[in-house]
Amino acid sequence: MGRRPRVLLPGGIYHVYNRVSRGSHVFRREEEADRLEDLIATAKARDDFQILAWCVMSNHYHLAVRMGEVPLSRSMRTIHHRFAQSYNGRHRQFGPFWQGRFRSKFVEDEEYLRQLIAYIHLNPVTAGIVRDASKYRWCGHREVVGRAVGRRLVDVDETLLTFHPKRREALAGYRAAMSLTFGEEWRTEAPGHLPWWRVGRPKGSDDEREIEVDQERPRILMDGRSNVEMRPKIELDRFVELGAAACGKTAADLKSKKRQTSVVEAREILAWLGVSVWGFKVKEVASGFDKYGETASRLVSRAAHRKVIDEAFADRIRNVDLAITKEANKARRK
Repeated sequence: MGRRPRVLLPGGIYHVYNRVSRGSHVFRREEEADRLEDLIATAKARDDFQILAWCVMSNHYHLAVRMGEVPLSRSMRTIHHRFAQSYNGRHRQFGPFWQGRFRSKFVEDEEYLRQLIAYIHLNPVTAGIVRDASKYRWCGHREVVGRAVGRRLVDVDETLLTFHPKRREALAGYRAAMSLTFGEEWRTEAPGHLPWWRVGRPKGSDDEREIEVDQERPRILMDGRSNVEMRPKIELDRFVELGAAACGKTAADLKSKKRQTSVVEAREILAWLGVSVWGFKVKEVASGFDKYGETASRLVSRAAHRKVIDEAFADRIRNVDLAITKEANKARRK
């Protein structure tokens, strides 16, 4: 059976983890944990993604990552390959170092995201290594609470914004989440049984592999042109206007603060089409909706995941795309 495709889109937040093959406790050696941390830091700087939480344990790691424009799969493959190549070469070992490819789960709900951050930073406490997470060196907790010395991996401001816009209240919210999560029974479960991993999983399924799809790239047609090039070129405002009409809404509806299901769905459809099919950047789509870039990224990510598991939603996307293309072509022929 082939691997499932991955839906990994710019701005999406993911719980990423992997384990060492055969459960070997490689990262008990400080130099190995340091080396993995170095590789993560290098990839972060090169590929411009954000880290909201991280932890390296004796035989596995966890990251909470907001993906940038570079596909996260590329960043993680580089980290995995370089560490495995270095370790196997230095220790004259053969065979796979990691337990397959990295696992990742899209985290949309803000409450789940707060739980995820706390879960990751509580790992060394859960394992009984320390009683205070700030005493553990390979963990982002001490960066968030201001006790880190030297290099920092966590984008602390972004992490704290998850809890509150004001720093003092955000720190209090973060500490409260750590305390509440510590009391949850699921804290000791394997990742596949955590609350945010169970979302969207088919009933009765024990498969930890979430539905993932790489960021859609323009399809190359027989004449060498991409599907973006085959579409008529239109301005963003016109795209929003036509798309809103195709969804039975107005551009003003999309730019408003309305939260009705039909309006939110229209935003999701047009955000995904704008970025994945019509060639607009996430920031451009955000401006077209009068929203923040992070909001537009979430819309794109939600639509990308939903279209994989909801055929009716995927059909609506196709119909809206056809309607936009038809109207845009009419204007071009005039």
